[in-house]
Amino acid sequence: MSKFNISRLQLFQTCEQKYKWKYVDDLEPRWDGVPKPLGTAFHSGVAEIYQGEDVLQATHNAVEKYYELVGKPIDNLTEKEAQQVGKGRLQLEAMLAHYPYVPERFEDIVAIEKDMEWEVVPGRSLVFRADRLIRVNGALWLHDTKTTGLEVNLMVKVQRLRTQYVGYAAGVEALTGEKLAGVMLDAVHKPPVYFKKTGEFSSMKEPGYVREPIHKTEAQLAEFVEWFRILTMRIEDMEPQGLWLKNTDACLAYNRTCPYLNLCLRPEWSEGMKELYDKREQDYADEGEEDAAE
Repeated sequence: MSKFNISRLQLFQTCEQKYKWKYVDDLEPRWDGVPKPLGTAFHSGVAEIYQGEDVLQATHNAVEKYYELVGKPIDNLTEKEAQQVGKGRLQLEAMLAHYPYVPERFEDIVAIEKDMEWEVVPGRSLVFRADRLIRVNGALWLHDTKTTGLEVNLMVKVQRLRTQYVGYAAGVEALTGEKLAGVMLDAVHKPPVYFKKTGEFSSMKEPGYVREPIHKTEAQLAEFVEWFRILTMRIEDMEPQGLWLKNTDACLAYNRTCPYLNLCLRPEWSEGMKELYDKREQDYADEGEEDAAE
């Protein structure tokens, strides 16, 4: 069984060569001081709140998780890295302290942080994690939470168009055998943090929140299956051939250059330059790949 998640498929669709560097060569860009674990730690804190944990304790546990995921001792951080990590902690604490959504009396929690695997086509499955599955007035909903630097209403508009929620909705329906009412999306704005020229903390704005339902049509669910089938087939055909196409439009995105750009610009040096990258840690979509290779 070959396993894929949405982020892998979207990366392949964005740039096949970048997919190759990350998921075939297993090259992970080295930590650059940006606190990538912020979203993961926030999700763990929210999950504890929905499981009935006190907000203060859930925040404490999330901060511990955050530093664990940073993976570098504080004393070993550069001044810039320490500021970025400190900024992430302030944002994490604020987002959890002000989180306005708690389990409502009319909600029936079916599952929290549930790993799911759906065999979309024979031999190829979609793996994903449902933040929450809940019933509201008897109807089944998938609840998902996203943190963003964008304005929250703009974030919701972007998320309505994403393939992710179509795939998740189709997967939940296939695995539960039940019609899904929709996706309940919580968009959480990471509050801007300001520092003085000396590097000392100055001020922080309030985090923003919005909750919106996202509904999917039967046509969209059917289109997802075909999208999944075609992309996964191309990936499996591509690996033995080694014909990975570059999309130079993706070399610059969100005002940041692609971390694999130098490998693409100097292909004759790529073998030596791979030492500048860390080895990617395997995730749940890697399970079973070694057995398949044997």
